Amino acid sequence: MKPHIPGVFGDSTQYFHVPSSKAPELFFYPLCTGHFYCDPQYDLNRINFNSYLFLFILEGSGYVEIDNTTYPVSKGSLAYIDCYKPHRYYTLEGFETIWVHFDGPLARAYFREISSNPASIFRPNDTYEIKKNLDNIYTFFHNSKAQLNEALISNMINNLLTCLLMEKAHLLEGANKANPLKDTLVYIVQHFDEALTVEDLARRIHFSKYYFIRIFKQEVGYTPYEYILMTRVNAATLELKSTDNAIKNVAIHNGFSNESSFCKTFKKLTGMTPMEYRNTNGH
Repeated sequence: MKPHIPGVFGDSTQYFHVPSSKAPELFFYPLCTGHFYCDPQYDLNRINFNSYLFLFILEGSGYVEIDNTTYPVSKGSLAYIDCYKPHRYYTLEGFETIWVHFDGPLARAYFREISSNPASIFRPNDTYEIKKNLDNIYTFFHNSKAQLNEALISNMINNLLTCLLMEKAHLLEGANKANPLKDTLVYIVQHFDEALTVEDLARRIHFSKYYFIRIFKQEVGYTPYEYILMTRVNAATLELKSTDNAIKNVAIHNGFSNESSFCKTFKKLTGMTPMEYRNTNGH
């Protein structure tokens, strides 16, 4: 149907859906969807619209305001908005959007997992999957003359949420790579069974030894050496529980140079010798 909203013009369309009685228990379900061509008069300001919104910018640019924060959006951006809260989105130069309001029994949990704010703006390098699923939802309404298949639409919305979860994971991975200390933690976990020294770890990220120790303790709560020993002992506990390997071999497998130093460190951190731990916990 044609929308009657200031600033929406041309071939713009929108469709509404009344969910079935079982949808709120089973599905992600759409409430409405549309494809809008908007001029600078478009300015939508709501107290609430009980749903979550995917707003994908096909052309042009605009802004999303929520909780006194303004987020710019442009071509290729996806705004993911908690519309249970007061919100506003608008354009100063015009934009073309495809969008869907949705809800469901897990919608709030997904939003909390994906977004740390009432709105998240994603600018993925590859927008194909996001646009494809939004297009599929819109097209289902636009072309369908039969009763809506809620299970199928739910799967499309779930695909969109999965795309955002993966995008968030990608952003976090990039942030971790940009943080030399986080990268060092990953490196220790991957190489704890090798000969690691504090000097080598510091040199690896181009820090002086003493600056590295100070920053590491400040951020992690342990010195680098303490963290290495804790990682090795944690790994050793699993081997003690899961195998009958000799204590000497467990020590070597987990980065200790000899059985004596392993037993001394293990008892200091756990309160038991490796053999006591094995006998007490079983495997």
